Amino acid sequence: MRAVDALDGVGYDGLPTDNMGLNLGLGAQNGANLALGLKMSGGETAGEWINNAPYVTQQIIPFLIDAPKAFDLFPDPEKLYRNLKTLIEVRSKAISGIIFNTTVEKVDTAVGRSGQMHSEAVKTSADRIEPVHEWDEVLGLGINGFWEWYIKYLIGDKDMGFPLVCRFEKYTDAEYLPDMKTFTVLYVVPDLAHRRAVRAVLQTNMFPDNAGSLEYKRDLTSGGEIPSYSINFGGLSQTSEPVRKMGTKFLGELISLNVDPNQIPAFNPKIAPGLEGLKDQGYNRVGNPPV
Repeated sequence: MRAVDALDGVGYDGLPTDNMGLNLGLGAQNGANLALGLKMSGGETAGEWINNAPYVTQQIIPFLIDAPKAFDLFPDPEKLYRNLKTLIEVRSKAISGIIFNTTVEKVDTAVGRSGQMHSEAVKTSADRIEPVHEWDEVLGLGINGFWEWYIKYLIGDKDMGFPLVCRFEKYTDAEYLPDMKTFTVLYVVPDLAHRRAVRAVLQTNMFPDNAGSLEYKRDLTSGGEIPSYSINFGGLSQTSEPVRKMGTKFLGELISLNVDPNQIPAFNPKIAPGLEGLKDQGYNRVGNPPV
């Protein structure tokens, strides 16, 4: 067998394929075939080296899918949409809390008098996914200011005890439903080529648990600091196969918008007007001495 044949899959009857979103190590998802490879056998492994390839995790890519409906009650909702999209997708310094793990709860019952136990599975569940975003503050305290505003107007003012948006003339709903204050994000874990989603989670009912803590102090022996915020957004998670395919679709659209970053034009291709006329300065003097 050639090494590349390991990527073709073996197609066992009755076993899930990529259409069901499962990789059983049979090569069905362009991955290593668990039935092949001799990584820890102590024997010759060079002939099946592809099946010994490890999986290397890639950076999460977030896509803002939906925003709070309360944004539409403000004078410039597009600005709010843009701010939230930028904060979630491209300004986050780090994202954590995206955990994929299925656990099995078991109970033990005694067998005989020797201390032996019989274990039985009684429940299966998954670890809760709670996205945590981190930001470094920008000039003007824009990040802290945005989340302070978000909590005050959409979640609850600390003095009044209710969202201040409820006092707007445009607000006419009888009940303040969760979709008024929450948003939805698709978190995609790409493969190495960034053409396919290995994992994806659609996280909804997200809102911040704080606005970012700011501490001010005086210490003349040290320099200033750049505030960094860590905010947990919680939410309800969906990790189905259609969600993974949704992630693959979004990755394809992302690549088509930015095919080759090396071809991006120079952001400042011309000499500034104040410098353009200085013909007897710097490198302009070469071969052209001043009169």
